[in-house]
Amino acid sequence: MLFDRLNQRSGRTRYGLALLLIGLAHGVNAFLMRFQQGPYLLIPLGAIVLSGLLGGRGPGLLALALGVLGIDFLYAPGAGAIAGMGREFALAVFIFGAAGALWLDGRLLDASAEMRNSQSRLQDLADWIEQVMIWEIDAKTLQCTFISRGAEGLLKFPIRKWIEEPGFLLKHVHTDDRTQFQSAMRSVLASSLPVSLEHRVVDADRATHWCQSTFRSVRRGSVTLIRGLTIQIERIRDAEQKAQLVEESLKRTVRLREDVLAVVSHDLRNPLSSIMMSAGLLQKGVSPGVLADSIRNSVNRMNQVIEGLLEWAKLESKGAKEEQRPFDAAGVIGEVIESFKSLADQKNVRVERDVPAYAISVDCDREQFFRVLFNLMSNAVRFSAERGSVVVALSQQENEVLVSVRDTGPGIQEEELRHIFDRNWQANKPRSTGAGLGLAIAKGIVEANGGRIWVESQVNRGSTFFFTIPREGRRLPGREAGGETAA
Repeated sequence: MLFDRLNQRSGRTRYGLALLLIGLAHGVNAFLMRFQQGPYLLIPLGAIVLSGLLGGRGPGLLALALGVLGIDFLYAPGAGAIAGMGREFALAVFIFGAAGALWLDGRLLDASAEMRNSQSRLQDLADWIEQVMIWEIDAKTLQCTFISRGAEGLLKFPIRKWIEEPGFLLKHVHTDDRTQFQSAMRSVLASSLPVSLEHRVVDADRATHWCQSTFRSVRRGSVTLIRGLTIQIERIRDAEQKAQLVEESLKRTVRLREDVLAVVSHDLRNPLSSIMMSAGLLQKGVSPGVLADSIRNSVNRMNQVIEGLLEWAKLESKGAKEEQRPFDAAGVIGEVIESFKSLADQKNVRVERDVPAYAISVDCDREQFFRVLFNLMSNAVRFSAERGSVVVALSQQENEVLVSVRDTGPGIQEEELRHIFDRNWQANKPRSTGAGLGLAIAKGIVEANGGRIWVESQVNRGSTFFFTIPREGRRLPGREAGGETAA
């Protein structure tokens, strides 16, 4: 305001202004007295009021004193009555009127100063809070009428741009969130209730920041305003995500502990009991050669259980995705089949592979692909009947590679199929002996790489396990391949 700016000037300026105003008032009165009898009291009274408003109490009192002296001087003997009033009465009316006007000036200036201090405190508070901006816009023109200094830190635009450009705030709400933001603004205009929403803003460097804004509508005379508070919540969101990761890590730790207890209490107990029985028989003089195979088989079972548990622990703690490089899926199938050649020969199980004549590139970690296929092949060969067969097939779909492992084992009961990939689940059939982690590990690896895994089975007619992995999108150089048989 003009009054506030003038009150902040030096004392010399304010008192000089008071002298000028009261001098002009007396000059005008002296000129007018040529045409009428007595001075006009309202002219110096107006000068006193302006002196108080523009200069404060001191200049106002100076103008009052000079005004009284001027009126007394102009009310010279023989000049006659002022509007029918005697000299003393006229001076008294002037003094009381001027004093009352100065008192009102003082109240007005005090109220103005208090308002100015309140605005200053609000501005200081708003500017002090980092990553927060307080704003006010005209609901009709979207012109910003107030913005805190926090806007400069948040969006890196100078304050003048907010004030000068209509719609500046809405313009820098992310385009994907702008419709929602506008809808929230319409909502607060329709009711007096505040609205809060999360949205993104784009700063001067075109970087995106997540914010939460809360705003409501207010009326100032005939103008409707929207006042809001916008807080940058990226740190809060980061903290929430970190807390969620910690929680998930704790849950994995608990699950891993349960897995270890389950394995120790069940899968390691049986081979340990077998070894202890063999040791007791050795003490009784039984030939070591008779017990050697039993001890060796028990140790192998324990080793398989521990390896499966370690593999599951790695999958739970670090996830499945490792080093993703395209590789030839058929080549890995050949390696897995070769690793089971000895076991298949012992059981007289025929292992076949059905792969295309061209190489198919798979987009995942090669070692993990090997693990999945190895676990499925292990079950297929172990549970296939004597003189049975296992067929590993590979085909290329539109966006993925399909691998299947078919065996001629006893099959799986229908009620057991829904649990077959659950960790540590044990069926009633001999097929499920072991740690119960192999299929769970395969499922975790496949799904973490964006694939699917499932099984189709009929009792006494065998089972077929399927899984898919996203393909790399191109074929490797051709090679000669086709249906080959091992064992």
